[in-house]
Amino acid sequence: MISLLNNAVQRYRSDGLFALLRAGIRHTAGEAMSHVRGYRKLSADGTFAKFVFNDAPQGPSTLSRYEAEVSEIKDILAELRETDVVYDIGANTGLYTCFIGKRMFSGKVVAFEPYPPNIEQLETNADLNDLDIDIWPVAVSDADGSINFEWPDMDAPGYGEASITDGDTGHEVQTVSLDKRVADGELPMPNVVKIDVEGSEPLVINGMWSCLRHDDCRLVYCEVHLPTDGNRASICDFGVTQKELIESVCSAGFKVEFKEESGNRVFYKFRKSD
Repeated sequence: MISLLNNAVQRYRSDGLFALLRAGIRHTAGEAMSHVRGYRKLSADGTFAKFVFNDAPQGPSTLSRYEAEVSEIKDILAELRETDVVYDIGANTGLYTCFIGKRMFSGKVVAFEPYPPNIEQLETNADLNDLDIDIWPVAVSDADGSINFEWPDMDAPGYGEASITDGDTGHEVQTVSLDKRVADGELPMPNVVKIDVEGSEPLVINGMWSCLRHDDCRLVYCEVHLPTDGNRASICDFGVTQKELIESVCSAGFKVEFKEESGNRVFYKFRKSD
């Protein structure tokens, strides 16, 4: 809100009241048309992407995640190089994927997401933005195989709390080790990695250890999920503390450049040391 106000003041000072009003009318008309068409156009760091807003659970979820994480999206976009390979691990419905894809030119975005309603919405959002995204409908883990995954009984695109479980409940999904898939030539080496996997971050990191150590992998964005009073999954479910997880990433040659706490979540930005 503050940035919008500042932009309006700058527009008024530089171009006058008429130009400001005309810009506001164009913005409002564009927003209205996007709602009629069933999508909404969002922006970050000068990049625009479209996202489906067909029903109440889907729309507010996308918008709320955008509003909560737009600063992180902007940071990633500002760091991208044209030829980068970006892994979006825990892509959900493609909020990061689509913004990154719209910014890229000759690079590649690989999105990993195991929850079927999210996969469907991710594919739709990629098509809506005319993006050729490599979508893997799997859970990233420390080994190829399968694992139980908890998610709602009803389809809920945008649901962000689906998580790996070590019990017998849930739905069986395929898992992949990224180190193995890169070694086998099925995936390119990543330059930038974004991880948001609802507590199973230790499995992801263990399964891509060689990738993280590679000189070409220079940035990691990771949302670390800590224990809560409820039943939400956390890294402690996999026997790892926050300190141990950070030390693990840093031992691959990274340094913590940024840290932001929000409730039980801690967002880290790691940069490969020179």
